[in-house]
Amino acid sequence: MRLSQLALVGSSGITVGYQVTDAQGTQLATGKAAVNPLGGFDFTFAVPASANSGPANVQLSLDGASLPVQTGHQVQ
Repeated sequence: MRLSQLALVGSSGITVGYQVTDAQGTQLATGKAAVNPLGGFDFTFAVPASANSGPANVQLSLDGASLPVQTGHQVQ
């Protein structure tokens, strides 16, 4: 790879989409977060009192990526 082909991920207005579901698959939040010039991003969402306890799922998808990334979290 030539040095001239390198670029920071966030240098082209890329966003990360997110979808949060509770233990029963109920959608809790969805949205997009801007990727900064260094490739970082952040987002927040409120977990409603009615959310089902147990393992929750956060699915992330980068604009232009072929597959989403999923991670699990425990809601108590």
